Amino acid sequence: MTEVPKPPSLAGRGGCWFRAFDGEAVVAEIHLGVDTPFVPAKKAHPALVLASPEELEVLGAAIESAGFEVSWEERHTFEGYERFHCRDPFNNRVEVLSPLAG
Repeated sequence: MTEVPKPPSLAGRGGCWFRAFDGEAVVAEIHLGVDTPFVPAKKAHPALVLASPEELEVLGAAIESAGFEVSWEERHTFEGYERFHCRDPFNNRVEVLSPLAG
């Protein structure tokens, strides 16, 4: 995902936007806002979908090697998918999942 500028009418609110493209089409966006004082969400979270279980394994290992905890506890609790949860540097929950191999 690439950080993109917020529209001028919203830029004064702070936060940032990220966008993913598939060629020229936008396929996903994440809009992050600012709360004062900042409090990370305990359950609300973005879920990012990867193409394969192999990519899931590679990304999980990369996140762990960067010093972050990866939880595979709920790996097989969502029908048709494998997944893990981790926390970003600000302690926000992030889910990463992939469709099961056919």
